[in-house]
Amino acid sequence: AVVVNEHATAEAGAAGVKDAPPLVAVFGAPNSGKSTLFNALTGANVRVGNYPGVTVGPSARALTLPDGKELSLIDLPGVYSLAARSPDEQVAVRVLLGLTERPPAMVLAVVDTPRLLRCLYLVLQLMDWRIPMVVALNMMDEARRLQMQPDLNVLQDTFGVQFVPVVAATGEGLTDLQLAISNCLSEGVAPECPQEWPDLLNRDIRELVAAWPSEAEVPGQTESERRALAIWALLSSDDGAVNWPEMDVPVEHLRSILVRAEDEGRDMQVELIGSRYVWLDAREAAFVHSSGDPGQVHISERIDRVLLHPLWGTLAFLSVMGLVFTALFSWADPVMAGIEWLIGGVAQGLEAAFVIAENQWGAGGDGLHLLQSLLIDG
Repeated sequence: AVVVNEHATAEAGAAGVKDAPPLVAVFGAPNSGKSTLFNALTGANVRVGNYPGVTVGPSARALTLPDGKELSLIDLPGVYSLAARSPDEQVAVRVLLGLTERPPAMVLAVVDTPRLLRCLYLVLQLMDWRIPMVVALNMMDEARRLQMQPDLNVLQDTFGVQFVPVVAATGEGLTDLQLAISNCLSEGVAPECPQEWPDLLNRDIRELVAAWPSEAEVPGQTESERRALAIWALLSSDDGAVNWPEMDVPVEHLRSILVRAEDEGRDMQVELIGSRYVWLDAREAAFVHSSGDPGQVHISERIDRVLLHPLWGTLAFLSVMGLVFTALFSWADPVMAGIEWLIGGVAQGLEAAFVIAENQWGAGGDGLHLLQSLLIDG
């Protein structure tokens, strides 16, 4: 089922922003090529890197699509989840809710294709908010090297949004992505999140939604937003973010739900996160096909298995630290001795040159002695 984007409708009628270009928020996990794609689309020079935390704040640029449609593209910090545990996640949630300026008209979700399931977790979270979306399947070149082929038809039928294969670093697929963004903005439809919750979680979500202030009390807050806020509050319940005044979270009712879940022997956060991954894992074979050897393991996964292992990873860490310690206190001695020998040789050469100069041209006055002291004695 789809609905007309309530964010865009509210935005269009708001005074002062109805003539502004649509805001498109770029979401993605760290190291997914999100900022590289942002730069490729806008011609900007946002800092990129292959480690988390490179984008520490939102960066907005104007973009004109090939069909002439103008929009404002905002690059958000990379996040794995919308749970507001870190400053990066809090920035992303605030932009998504329009607490910084205006709500986005659509979301561009950037997915690291070789790690598809991990990134689709964030896509499911974004779909809770019923905002039009396009998913960019980035790093398709790496996926092809791994002989992985996402099934676009299955993904699009399941999620109800368009998936576009791209390689941000080379520009592959950017024209198709721009067309998909244009179509998404024109249609303004937001598919419903396809994932279903277990009965007990559904009960908790419904009760928290019922306790939330109504649209009459909080103008502009829709039923779908309250449901998304309820899921977000249950996931972020141990963080101070649920006390943001703009959220209007019914904190006492939230606490009672959490206490009841604890009495039932349930871990709310584990249940919320685990339910999404169970849903994704059950569909992994349909979402992506591999034509390579099923037993073939990529070299990065082999390294991860060693470095992230409780025993071998610890031994590797201690070995590296020992190597650094040895390099600092043992291997450095010959290098320092060589530097001292070189400096001493240069000083002796300069001193001999000054002696020859004095014998040939005389004492040379105070200037020659000052220069000699500066160069030799420092």
